[in-house]
Amino acid sequence: MTFYFKPPRGDILFHRLQECMEERVRYLHFVENSHDISECCEPFKFKYLTDGSALDRTGHFMLRLIALRLPLLKEFLLRSETLLFEKRLRCLNHSQVERELKTALRHAKEILSFSNPILKFRKFLHIFIKFCSEIISSRGIQHTFLKDHSDDCEKHLLQVPFTFCLSLISARQVEMRAGNAIVPCGKWRQLLSCVFLQHMKYGMEQFAASDSFQCLWADERLRHLLEIVRAHFKSFHPPAASNVSPMLSNYVDERSSYFPPCMKNLHITLRHRHRLSHYSRFYYSLFLKDVGMPMMEAIEFWSKEYAQTNSNCTSCSHSWQKDNKRYIYSIRHLYGLEGSRREYSSPGCHQFQKMGLAPSSEGGCPFLDFDKEKLLKCLHDGVKADDSFIDSLIYVKSKHGANEACKLYCTTLCNFIKESKKVECGEQLAEASESKLANKISSPSQFYSNLNYFIEM
Repeated sequence: MTFYFKPPRGDILFHRLQECMEERVRYLHFVENSHDISECCEPFKFKYLTDGSALDRTGHFMLRLIALRLPLLKEFLLRSETLLFEKRLRCLNHSQVERELKTALRHAKEILSFSNPILKFRKFLHIFIKFCSEIISSRGIQHTFLKDHSDDCEKHLLQVPFTFCLSLISARQVEMRAGNAIVPCGKWRQLLSCVFLQHMKYGMEQFAASDSFQCLWADERLRHLLEIVRAHFKSFHPPAASNVSPMLSNYVDERSSYFPPCMKNLHITLRHRHRLSHYSRFYYSLFLKDVGMPMMEAIEFWSKEYAQTNSNCTSCSHSWQKDNKRYIYSIRHLYGLEGSRREYSSPGCHQFQKMGLAPSSEGGCPFLDFDKEKLLKCLHDGVKADDSFIDSLIYVKSKHGANEACKLYCTTLCNFIKESKKVECGEQLAEASESKLANKISSPSQFYSNLNYFIEM
C-alpha cells in the first residue's frame, strides 16, 4: 500500500523503463477486472510490480507523468491505482500497515522541508501529516487491520476533514461535525483509499505546475515513451469498444453470427482448418481489433487456434508452439506496439473484393465471388430461413452489385435482431438507426458497428 510520495533515484536502461511501464498498464487492467489480486494466474513480471520497490515506484511515477498528456490514461490511472492500493491494503496486517504509514509520514515531512510544493499540495501534506500521526498513535490500528474486522465496527473513531472522504460522505457512511467527518474504524480502509486518491490528484497537479515539466518534453525519449504508452493503453481500451462490451476471445463464436459475410466466412474457415493464409489472418485480426478486441484477448484467441493441428490449410504450416514469438510480435505490431508503431485499421470493402481474385484465397466478398450455396453459409440462420428475402438478396446482388446487397443484408439483420430481442425503439432512436443504416457500408467493421447497439441490448 505504498503512497508514492517520493520517486526512486538512479539510472535505468530505456528498454527496461518501457517494459516496466507497459507491464504496469497490463497489471492495472488486470486489477480492475479481478476480485482478488492474491490469486493471480497471469504471467506478470512481478519484478516491476513488487509493492514499494524501486521498479514499482518507477512505473507508477512515469505513468503519472505521461498521464498528464493523456486524459483517458489519467482517468484510468486514478481509478486503477486507487483500486490497487485498496487491494494491497487488504493483504496487510496491522504491523505492516503501521510501517507503511510511518514511511508515508516521513516522506511527507521531507517534501515540506526540502521542496516548495504548490499551495494545494502543501495544505494537503500538512493535513496528511496530522491525520497519519493520529491514526498511528491511536489504539485502533491493531484492532482495525485484521482480516476478520467488521466493516460495521464503530469501536474507534477518527475525525478528519470532510475533503478526505467525499465518497464516504456521499454514501452517507460517516457523520459530519463542524466541517469534519467522524469515521468509524470499520471504514478506515476506505478512508485510506480516499486519502490515496486525493494524494494522486494533488501530486499530479504538483507535477504539472513544476518548472521542469515543460522542459521534460523536449527530450525525444520521453516523447517516444508517450507514444508507446498511448498505443499500449489503447490496446486494452480500443476506441471501438468505448461504449460497448469488449470483444473477448470466448465471445467470438457467438458474435460471429452477426459478422458481415466476408468476416464470417474467414471465421468459419479458421474454426475448420485452425489456420488462415497470411492476408486473411491479417485482415481478420484487424477486423477483430476494430470491433473491440483488446490485444491480450487477441493473443489468447489466436494462440488457441494455432495451437491445434493444422487441418487442410496448404498456405500455412506454422504452429503456435513453434512460432509463438513471431505471432505475438505480429499481433503487437497491428496494435501499434512494435516496429514503426503505426496503428493499423481494417481495410475497406474494395480491398476485400480484390482478395477473391488471388489464388488459394479463403477471403473475398461473398456477394461478389460466392455462389448461392456458399453465400448462404455466411448468413445468419434467422435471416436465411426466409426464402423471399434470399430471392430479393440475390436479385439486388445481380442487378445493383455487392455493396447494395450487403447493405440490404445489414438492414434486414438489424430488423431481425430488434424483433428477436423485442427491442422497443422510440421514434427518435428508430430514425437514427435508419439514418445510420442508410449510409453506404464501406468496410466490414462499419457493418458490425451498425448492428452493435442492438447486439448489446
